[in-house]
Amino acid sequence: MELVVELATDSVLLQADVNETTMQLHILCFALVHSKTTFRTTAFVNVISEYIVPSIQCDDATVRNLAVKALGLCCLSDLECARQHILLLLQVLQVDQEALQLTALQCLFDILLVFGEERLLQTKNNEKQNSGDTDDEETEEEIKNELEAEKTASASIIPVILRYLDSDDDFLRSCAVEGFSKLFL
Repeated sequence: MELVVELATDSVLLQADVNETTMQLHILCFALVHSKTTFRTTAFVNVISEYIVPSIQCDDATVRNLAVKALGLCCLSDLECARQHILLLLQVLQVDQEALQLTALQCLFDILLVFGEERLLQTKNNEKQNSGDTDDEETEEEIKNELEAEKTASASIIPVILRYLDSDDDFLRSCAVEGFSKLFL
């Protein structure tokens, strides 16, 4: 009997944690939407790494969905953040529930609309080469590895999103059509 009471208490505490996390993610999303500036501070990075990314791994689908929205909004506010987390959004798009796939697909299209595919997939070294600045510390091997990673990422984003044009789910299919229509404008 004590085990049942203990499990029920743990369940109530877990539900309270989920509700608190959901409310905090709502507040974070609201603040990000209404923010008029882009910001890349240590607090911004800490919120993403210690709060949003772990929330994407939560068992509750509502919390995960809000975390994906918050991550998408963070990525919209900062190009480096978008570069760092684009693969996580692609992973959610491919393996999670349909509601979360829809949110991730919307986020990916928004990020592509704001930054463009070329700029999003361009590495720091490639930017330095384009601007004429190169560090002597970086070896050709490191530059070559990053260029290969860039080619792999660029080959994976559009084909993954293209699959959703033929999705069985009407919402995913219409989101993909709308997103590609916006990209073509």
